[in-house]
Amino acid sequence: MKKRDTVDKLMTAVQRELPLVYTAMVAERDAYMAEAVAQYLKQTGMKDCCMVVGMAHMSGIERNLKLKYGFSAAAPACELVAQPA
Repeated sequence: MKKRDTVDKLMTAVQRELPLVYTAMVAERDAYMAEAVAQYLKQTGMKDCCMVVGMAHMSGIERNLKLKYGFSAAAPACELVAQPA
């Protein structure tokens, strides 16, 4: 089962071992998505939003929104897990 801390450790390993791949597939996409959300909120005047993203992008998008745009998390991240039928 995927857990956020496990995925974060995997992303750290990918960043260390394959920095160009990490930059192209994770870091640049995180920055782009954070910028798009920040621009949308600014244009619409909205103050809150809920995002649904892949787990590998959660920490990077949060980091970008906090550091580059001054956002803060209103609530801890929520992880939904499908239960077997």
